[in-house]
This record gives sequence, structure tokens and C-alpha cells, in this order.
Amino acid sequence: MVNKSSGSPGKAGTLASIIAAILLMCVFRVDWWWWGTSQPLVFGWLTWPMLYQLLIFAVGWLLVVLTVIYLWPDPETPPRKRE
Repeated sequence: MVNKSSGSPGKAGTLASIIAAILLMCVFRVDWWWWGTSQPLVFGWLTWPMLYQLLIFAVGWLLVVLTVIYLWPDPETPPRKRE
């Protein structure tokens, strides 16, 4: 597991990167360029829009994993007290 201190300067950059990736995925989630067209099949049974949505799902899953690894609070670290 990745062990980070709660006040590390890299955490803000990681958070910004993950948020930017999530927003970019929201833009790419809409596949307006394949509506109303007929495409050849990929692997003989999968259409291009379905393959595209499968890749979007896989990248979204990877973003969730990265968020949990890098931004989830460590349960062994006591919470910081407000000053």
C-alpha cells in the first residue's frame, strides 16, 4: 500500500490530476460521432461503439482504483486536530 503523509505537497497535484481525468472522462463519455452509422464488427461480434463504451468503463474503473490508492485516508493515521 502507498503510505503518504497527510500534508504532502504531492497530494494536491494528485487530486488535481484525478479530478482532471474524471472531467475528461465525462467529456469523452458521450459518443455522438457514432450515432446513425453502421460499423463493421470488432472480433466478429462487438460493434465499435460498444468497444468504446467498454474502454470508457475500464478507464473509469482505473480512475476509481487510483483514487482509492492515492487519496483514500489511511485508517491507521489518526485524524489531524483543527487549530
